[in-house]
Amino acid sequence: FFSLTLIPIALIYIGFSYYYGDLTALHAEIVGLIIFTVLALLSQFLASWILVSAYVAHALWDLLHEIFVGAIGGAIPWTQVPVGYAAFCLAYDLIIAAYVYKRLRFWD
Repeated sequence: FFSLTLIPIALIYIGFSYYYGDLTALHAEIVGLIIFTVLALLSQFLASWILVSAYVAHALWDLLHEIFVGAIGGAIPWTQVPVGYAAFCLAYDLIIAAYVYKRLRFWD
């Protein structure tokens, strides 16, 4: 469940790209979607620790969006996100990563 949930979480940023008209950032979001989809599928079939790494990586992805769009103001073409979304998603990602980490010995 948690591995397949990562895919739509990454897909949301593509939706934000279209909504806010950030088509220059769309390429980066597509690359992110591909990376997180591959990690999610690998974790489904290989090992749950990959899922922990994927959620931590997505938390960093959220942090980069918050820093580069919010603080610097778009120095790099990152997709704009609604106020507070990146912080919420970052917290969610870290909570899921911690939960999966605690369950590793039962799932693998």
